[in-house]
Amino acid sequence: MPFERRWLMVLRGAEGGAEPRGPDWLGETVRDFTALGSYGVLITLVLAAMAFLLLARRHRQAIVLAVALGSGILVNHLLKLALSRPRPDVVEHLTNVYTASFPSGHALASMLVYLMLARMLVRERAEWSVHILAYGLAVLLAAVVGTSRIYLGVHWPTDVMAGWAFGLGWALLFWQLDARLQRSGAGQP
Repeated sequence: MPFERRWLMVLRGAEGGAEPRGPDWLGETVRDFTALGSYGVLITLVLAAMAFLLLARRHRQAIVLAVALGSGILVNHLLKLALSRPRPDVVEHLTNVYTASFPSGHALASMLVYLMLARMLVRERAEWSVHILAYGLAVLLAAVVGTSRIYLGVHWPTDVMAGWAFGLGWALLFWQLDARLQRSGAGQP
């Protein structure tokens, strides 16, 4: 883990971990970005998307979205309990945390939700530019969220990388499930 310690220290000033590098406003901005991966924000987005999907009579997709997020959060918490990796102690935490470190729930859930939402938006669109924009923005948002967790000193870089990988894998799994359900005609009015 020496490389992880170095990464955390690179983001902090010369004082040895108390103050992050950059201007004062950067810390506030990073906390804003980290909120984009919080369960409160993500669940709100998913509920809004589900309402839209239900009104559009896309019931199957609403259920798939809810189950993807719910099961992703559950598996993340089970992994945290089973592995119990401590949070970084190299630098001061710049936000409050209440669970174990591995994997990063913010990184996992943001990758999962933003990719699922992108899929719901573009699944019937043929234009490759629309797909690139939607998926690109989803990955960018997840990248910003995960990087913010490292900057705030609450995750090791490998926690975030594992969260991203798991979130991507979980999204791909549920894309496949949705495609199979669509082919079978399940869940449609």
